[in-house]
Amino acid sequence: MTVAGVLQLEEAYKAAINWSVRWITEQKHQLI
Repeated sequence: MTVAGVLQLEEAYKAAINWSVRWITEQKHQLI
């Protein structure tokens, strides 16, 4: 695994977390 590969994984991981948080937040707003 190269350093660039690890950095790409880290960016993808952060993006996935941000997307999940945004999605959950939207779902909560729809429920309330």
